[in-house]
Amino acid sequence: MLTKTLLLLLFLLPLSALAQDETLFTIDGIPVMRSEFERIYHKNNHVEGVENKSVEEYLDLFINFKLKVLEAKRLGFDTVPSFIKELAGYREQLEKPYLQDRNVINALVQEAYYRTLNEVNASHIMVRLPENPTPADTLKAYQRILDLRKRAEAGEPFEKLALDLSDDPSAKINEGRLGWFSAFTMVFAFENAAYHTAVGEISMPVRSKYGYHLIKVNATRPALGEIKLAHIMTRADRNTSEEQIGKATEKIDQYFDMLKKGDSFAEVAKQYSEDAGTARNGGQMRWLRSGELPANIEEKVFLLKDSGDITAPLRSDYGWHIFQLQGKRSLSSFDAMKSKLEERVMGDERGKIADNAMIAGLKKESGYLDYPENVDALASLMDSSVYPGKWEPQSAGDLIEPVFSIGGREYIQMELAKFISGHNYRN
Repeated sequence: MLTKTLLLLLFLLPLSALAQDETLFTIDGIPVMRSEFERIYHKNNHVEGVENKSVEEYLDLFINFKLKVLEAKRLGFDTVPSFIKELAGYREQLEKPYLQDRNVINALVQEAYYRTLNEVNASHIMVRLPENPTPADTLKAYQRILDLRKRAEAGEPFEKLALDLSDDPSAKINEGRLGWFSAFTMVFAFENAAYHTAVGEISMPVRSKYGYHLIKVNATRPALGEIKLAHIMTRADRNTSEEQIGKATEKIDQYFDMLKKGDSFAEVAKQYSEDAGTARNGGQMRWLRSGELPANIEEKVFLLKDSGDITAPLRSDYGWHIFQLQGKRSLSSFDAMKSKLEERVMGDERGKIADNAMIAGLKKESGYLDYPENVDALASLMDSSVYPGKWEPQSAGDLIEPVFSIGGREYIQMELAKFISGHNYRN
């Protein structure tokens, strides 16, 4: 919550006026000064990775922002939630590049590309945490995962511990084996720990939104590239009755015989495949990276050599499949993948790293100081009503001690209390 307050106050801090200024444009007779636009544009335009030609794009955004504000005030919509959300979107587009450390983003993109080219095979044990864990819940889970690590380090088979004691339900089937994966396949904390653990070693406990994990790295390899497949499927998941499994097996064997006799794969898929999403297209699937398919299937399909080759029926958790090779290709170059990788980096937990790096730099530049004991005193007055935004700041009374200062200006407990009370932290 303190971070959110800091960001808001940074945006609202007065900036030194330019020695000379001029009107950039007027809206309904109200002048909009050049300095206001230049302040936003030059901040973004001097951030590495933001193109100079984007001045026109920023101007369009800036004008739209001003027009939206004016029209909303005229119609009395400036307090309507839908408008406030839309307006926040314009503000975010104008200011977000300044709040991201481009050096950190570039390093994360390079790292993601390396991990795309190099895969990890790992197993894990999980100790689940409740959705809103108390400190006692967290400590109990951490002590339990540490005990499991000690047992594994002492020689107990990792897979046996996963089978018997992991809170991941799939461990009852796969003994904690996750197979091959690369960048963006797992939550970032898990991925990061896997790539920093040596083959044959067990990681220290890793915290994710699901709980605590131990990761054992079984092997690493260069990525096999991408593969284009078509498939014919009969459904038989793990909850299917033995009778239904038998029928699914008979059907897939029948389709395999038809293919061996020369029937068109696409036509058999269209007529008989039980995967509705691909059947209409003759069984065509999207391009898949190695690590995206179950290990037993990946092993077989990547052995196919020529376009049109097919596998024998293969079993997955969802049923039976016959795959036909459509094509293979190597992974693209860094330059070709860079924009997509950056989009994915900023869309997951990695993006927070870049945001936090920029905030840390801003704190240092502005002489930021905090007073955690005064924040704790305020926090002690809060209860669960703070999460839906119903906590009343009046309960903070006359708390006037500073919670942080920026550039010599102190912000007190009541200011923080009023900001916190106006937000719903469940959204």
